Amino acid sequence: RAEVGYKGVKVGVGYLSWTDTDMVRGADQDDVMRELRQRLPWPMNRTYPLGPAVERIVDGIARRSPHVYAQWWLRGMQSVRGCLPSVIAIGGQREMRRFEPRLHTVSKGLVGAGGAADQDARAERADHA
Repeated sequence: RAEVGYKGVKVGVGYLSWTDTDMVRGADQDDVMRELRQRLPWPMNRTYPLGPAVERIVDGIARRSPHVYAQWWLRGMQSVRGCLPSVIAIGGQREMRRFEPRLHTVSKGLVGAGGAADQDARAERADHA
């Protein structure tokens, strides 16, 4: 926001957790990704319905809100936001060590229906180039 605010441009930020989209469903099709996500602490380990998230985002845009929280608990995370990288680094290393023997099986490409559509479109363009 600071980089464009001096021009009179106002920017809002949307915060979303795991929301029921094609991309999240696609990631959940991978066993390792699904298990890693399930091991996150509550409420971060849940998939949240799309409808309420969309309603909150639309409402936030209509109100020109500087912050929009798609899930109820994300607002509360703002107060501990500065501590999260350290906590995640410690827990993340432990979890990655645990899953390391299986990490090579994780798909490195795009996920979900949108990812598949993008890959198909790129292949189509490459065929016609």
